[in-house]
Amino acid sequence: MDGMSRSELERLVGEAEDRSSLRQQLQRSRSPEELVRMARSLGYGITTGDLQRAREEHEASTAGETGWLLP
Repeated sequence: MDGMSRSELERLVGEAEDRSSLRQQLQRSRSPEELVRMARSLGYGITTGDLQRAREEHEASTAGETGWLLP
């Protein structure tokens, strides 16, 4: 993930952790593509590739634990 994509995804996650309404909105997405469309419409420059790389990084670092964004 390039630096810009990473920073956008980190910004999205950080703001969603601080704002329950944003977190709940994102949790309602039914697919990675829908989550990306929703995030992009809110001004976050992320892609489905960013989500996939974040999932892979998360799985590698937490041995399969899940979080609210990456079930």
